[in-house]
Amino acid sequence: MKFTKYILPPSLAFIGLLQCSASLAQTIEAGQFNAAMAMIEEGANVHGGDQCFTPLMMAAWRSQHQIVEKLLRRGARANARSRECELELRDGYARRKYRHAARTALDAVANVRIARQLMDAGADPRVGGYRQYTDSTYWENGLVNAVRNRNLPLAQTLVDAGAPVHQYRALRRTETEHYAANRLLSLLWRDQSPEGIEMRTYLESQGAAEATAEEVAESDAMVYREYRHVPSGAITTMSAALAKRVHANPNRFAPITFEAGSRRFFHYAEFEWVANGMNMHHWYVLRQVRTAGPR
Repeated sequence: MKFTKYILPPSLAFIGLLQCSASLAQTIEAGQFNAAMAMIEEGANVHGGDQCFTPLMMAAWRSQHQIVEKLLRRGARANARSRECELELRDGYARRKYRHAARTALDAVANVRIARQLMDAGADPRVGGYRQYTDSTYWENGLVNAVRNRNLPLAQTLVDAGAPVHQYRALRRTETEHYAANRLLSLLWRDQSPEGIEMRTYLESQGAAEATAEEVAESDAMVYREYRHVPSGAITTMSAALAKRVHANPNRFAPITFEAGSRRFFHYAEFEWVANGMNMHHWYVLRQVRTAGPR
């Protein structure tokens, strides 16, 4: 598979789209908002074409509600997903490559106003893109972004609209003991600021918690094959051989899988097992803990 390569300078909060000049997404990223509005009026491609980020994503992430509104009125799709690209993060002399795909405008939305604009236009808070490094894969979604930024009103808005608080990651408690931590609460670890405490209290009131030892043990129950993409309802069947391998050795597989309806790859967190309705990534983390090793 061929990937497009981009480089992220350390001074930018967003990925620099450095290889295509004068694109609408680049113009918004650069903060040239009046020029972006003019480009839209002149008929610029509001969908973004063959790029790693769409103009709508950039406008939503840069707090530009007027540009968001204009893009939506011109037909930009609120649930559009970014293509798969290979990116490079630079931090001083250090460089780290990763794959980025399936991002949405809601993933890193800046505020409640724009989140509501997007959701009114059909954006689904249950979906998100992913970042895949050689040793780890992360689901990027609007609620994670809100928690990272301690934006409680945004978190509340997304949860009220269906964003899941049951997001997990496998962590080590000791050298020999692993557990399924709630990822959102882990982002608040050791944060004793008023904002951090308020966010933690809210998430716990919505059911965010560490998975239990009983849940971990129950993951042994059976090998699952059929999974449903929650947003679309499309059902995909994994081969029996692959299903057994993922069940037995989850750390050998990144939590990304094929969705038969769109014929694209998405993060496990967007799927559920048909047999019991369990979130596929929740199950994956339980299996990681059961087989002793975080990814």
